[in-house]
Order: sequence, then structure tokens, then C-alpha cells
Amino acid sequence: MPAANRLGVPRLCTFARQASESAQTRALHETGLGSRPAGSPTLTLMSLIAIGSDHAGFELKQHFIGVLQADGHDVLDHGTHSTAAVDYPEICAAVGRTVRNGGAAVGIVIGGSGQGEQLAANKVHGVRAALCNDLYTARMARQHNDANVLSIGGRVVGTGLAEEILRLFLSTPFEGGRHLRRVEQLMQIERDETARANDHTNDNTNDNTNDHDHREF
Repeated sequence: MPAANRLGVPRLCTFARQASESAQTRALHETGLGSRPAGSPTLTLMSLIAIGSDHAGFELKQHFIGVLQADGHDVLDHGTHSTAAVDYPEICAAVGRTVRNGGAAVGIVIGGSGQGEQLAANKVHGVRAALCNDLYTARMARQHNDANVLSIGGRVVGTGLAEEILRLFLSTPFEGGRHLRRVEQLMQIERDETARANDHTNDNTNDNTNDHDHREF
């Protein structure tokens, strides 16, 4: 698989940035989703975003790259780079690893429905990928689940709605509080399952070693 391509543009002027944020605020109110608390951290001003898609999500990925660059983000493009059929799991896992390893503030994975892409990204430990094909889910994914990867279906939502979902996901802060406790519980389940899997692997290795030793005697 070709290496990810980092795309960057100069930051927008202050006026353009304020206009962009004002548009996001209007969209929140118009859709009945409220407004973000003053001073709460969001992903809107983060500098680097990792993105990847399969062939079904390629056109939306290219559109998102343009939107993100226009909003002042740098974009790390993990492919694919055409509409030729391709398998999505490794592309989405690469996006997830980039986020997990601190190489990007947030990740975006795009497919036909976004379902498989979400599953693939979530196989990477430390990733909380959320499938968001509507505005409410996009807001809750960030506000309650502290999602760090957005999955979206290029064959499910139109370009205009997809752009609103993207901006809402990036502009919504994690609420913390009781939700922080629940997110920590989710991550503890992941750690526990990893430990069990490692123990099972070690047990199998020991059994195989004992069988080998027995045959030698």
C-alpha cells in the first residue's frame, strides 16, 4: 500500500475562520442540536486529520479533503486514490493507528455505508470510531463517546449533509463527567480482552512446547 500523503495549506485569515465558525453555529441551531458550551475544547482547530476510504467513498473523501484544507487543516491521506475496487480494512486500520499513535488529532474513514470501515478502524486498540450518517449521531459520538474516528457512508448521505456531519463532529466537544467514566470503562474492556487473548496465546504456546518435549522423550 502506498504511503499516506500529507496535504497542507496555509491557515485561513481571522475573518474567514470566524465566518466558518459562525456558519457552524447557525447550522447547530437550525438543526435543533443546540450550541457548544463556551470555552469547551473541540477538534475544529486541530491541525492534522487522517483520512481514508475505499472506492465507494473515494469521491466523498476527495470532497472532504478540500473542505478540511479550506478550513485550515492539514490532511494525511491514506488512500485509496481512485474509484478502482479496493479492500478497505487495512486503509481504515492505518487511519486508526495514525490517530492512536498521536500522528493525527482525529480520523475519518469513508465507504459505501461506512459500516465496515467503522468495524475495521475499531479493531485498532485505542480507537473509538463512530458511524455517523446523520447530525444527531455525529453530535452524540463526540459529546458522549469522545469518538476519535468518524465513519460515514458515501452512498448513504449526500455531499451537503456529509459536510454538515463532518463539521458538527469536529466542532462538538466531549462533555466529560459521567460520560468520561463510561468511556474509561469501554477502554478497560479493551485492555481486559487484550490481556485474556495474550493469556490464551501463551497457554497454547506452552501446550505446544510440552507436546514437543513429550515427543522427544
